[in-house]
Parts: sequence; structure tokens; C-alpha cells
Amino acid sequence: MLASIVLFAYVSLRYSEPISKHITEVNKAYEDAYGVMSDTVANIKLVKANTGEDYEASKSFDVIKGKAMGHLEKFWKSSRTFFFYQDLIVSAMTLVSATVIVILFERGVVEVGQVVTFIGYLNLLRSPLHKAGDRISHYRRWMATVRRGYSLLEEEAEDYAAEGKIDLRYVKGGIEFRDLS
Repeated sequence: MLASIVLFAYVSLRYSEPISKHITEVNKAYEDAYGVMSDTVANIKLVKANTGEDYEASKSFDVIKGKAMGHLEKFWKSSRTFFFYQDLIVSAMTLVSATVIVILFERGVVEVGQVVTFIGYLNLLRSPLHKAGDRISHYRRWMATVRRGYSLLEEEAEDYAAEGKIDLRYVKGGIEFRDLS
């Protein structure tokens, strides 16, 4: 039984790592998609180019469909694998333990009340194991999100006072095209 619990903990730690990796990729893909959407929609409104709005919106949705959904599918696949192995270990532990207690009952080592009590305790053990596995998975996803947040905070800020930058206080609202050839 202790070996099953150790195996359960190992599997929970081992298979929750890909979940963490995929949730990081999903976050990045959504950031890309919403960054494109935010930039393009703001630019469209700025120049009143309503004719290009559908194109720009479709470009954002292509990023969501292409990148984010692919990573999200990998995330769900990793999650299904994670929960499958957890359930397999708990079921095997229950089956082996129940078989041992029935054999002990047939040999007269334990009585009916002890068998019922043991099976009851065995069923009570399933819930904390699943909750522990869920907490491990949740913690890994949370840490992936925190790591992504820290990586965004570590990015260098753009220097708006650098030489050659346009001072937006003097923009008059006109559009000028240069060097189009």
C-alpha cells in the first residue's frame, strides 16, 4: 500500500510537468493573439480604416486557432494522461488491497467486520489521494503562470525618450505616405 502511495506521488509529479509546460505555451499564444488584436484594433480605430477591420480581426483569430488551440489541446492531452495514471494506480492499489483482505478473510485471519472496515478505509483513502494529485497539478499550472509573469516583468522597457523618437504631442492627425515606390 505504501508503495502504491509512493508510486502515485511519483506519477503525479512526473506527469504534471508537461501540463505546466503546455499551460505556459497557451498563455504565450493568447498573449500573442490579444496583443495583435489590441494593436490592430487600436490602429484601425486611429486611422478609421474600417475596411481592414475584418481582416485584422481574422488575423487575431487565426493566431488563437493556430497557436493557442494547438497548445491547449496538448495541455488537455497531458491532463488526461495525468489523471489516467493517477486513477490506474489508485484502482490497482484498491484491487490488490481488496484481494489481500479477501484472502485473509478466507483463511480466517480477519472477520467480516474487519473486511468491511478495511474496504471503507480504502475508499476513504481515494479522495485524499486524488485531492493531493489535483493540488500538485494545480500548483504546477500556477507556477507556470507565475514564471510567465516574471518573464514579462523582466523584459526591458522601451525607452521613449531616446533620440529619433517622435514626440506625439505634435501629431496633427493627418496621414502622410512617403517612399511608396
